[in-house]
Amino acid sequence: MAARVTPDREKRGVVLAERYAIGESREPLRLHFVTPRTPDLGAAGRVVLEGEGDPSSGGSPSPAVLLYDARRFTAAAEENPVDDARLRPVWGGRLHRIVLTARDGLAQGSHRVTVRAAGSRR
Repeated sequence: MAARVTPDREKRGVVLAERYAIGESREPLRLHFVTPRTPDLGAAGRVVLEGEGDPSSGGSPSPAVLLYDARRFTAAAEENPVDDARLRPVWGGRLHRIVLTARDGLAQGSHRVTVRAAGSRR
């Protein structure tokens, strides 16, 4: 398995690129991302992360977007409360887990996920 995380300063983002090979695939590959921002999964291949919900920013940050290959993955999100009082000042009262699930059961492959400012071009 090889993973590379590369900053993209021009688009104010980061790119995660991974290659993997495992002996056997019993379950589809799942990628998990956790955020205090509210995800909007309205468009395939694009999860908009609304600018609210980041108490450590000191203000209302601009929206971000998570881009993925919709031919390879489906996206889902779940909301989880932050019960630990020590974490609440940093993360807020809830966290969202975004799960990208591979459509295939391949034991080897590669993928690329980008997170960047919503106003940047793809």
